[in-house]
Amino acid sequence: MATLFHYACRSCRCDPFSLHPTSHPIVHAATLPVRCQGITLLELLMALAILAMLAAATPAVDQWISRNRATSEMLEMYRLVQYARSTAVHRNEVVTLCGSPDGALCSRDWHLPELLVFIDQNDNRLLDAGDTPLRRTRLPGGDWHWRASAGRDYLRFRSDGSAVEWGRLTQCPQHPRSATASQLVLNRVGRAYLKRVDRAQLAADGLCL
Repeated sequence: MATLFHYACRSCRCDPFSLHPTSHPIVHAATLPVRCQGITLLELLMALAILAMLAAATPAVDQWISRNRATSEMLEMYRLVQYARSTAVHRNEVVTLCGSPDGALCSRDWHLPELLVFIDQNDNRLLDAGDTPLRRTRLPGGDWHWRASAGRDYLRFRSDGSAVEWGRLTQCPQHPRSATASQLVLNRVGRAYLKRVDRAQLAADGLCL
């Protein structure tokens, strides 16, 4: 009889009073009222509907997260450009900003992991002994393309805040479903602003292919 009690309690969610041996010592196990709880069809359908909605929303959420990350990284780059410009005005000197493979040499490749901001005293695009380093930072994530006047792959600010090189700095979309990309536009007077560019326009310009 004890075995039947144990089996009933393991199989269902039981009313403990109805199975208490001291309260009903003469009740047969076959007549015990066992209260069992299960999942209804309605609850099952609701659970399946919630799972279906979550599965459908996952790509959109992933795209939203990717776009917000790209926006944050572009704002970080914008602040660095503004820092280079304000430092040129404050120090009354030309300030250079470029990508670097080793923290010293300016390179044509802006996909490199580091960015340099420095005063290039001898104008050789190299942070050497006679130059003044201002900032050395990690490049924000993503695929970056700098298109500047005269085809130069660095940018400089004069002491009046104007840009020696002006152009567009593009961060390619990080999500395959993204229809637009972030772009920083720098004009001749040294003012920068951010905009969104269609992926089709980037392809027409030979970017982010």
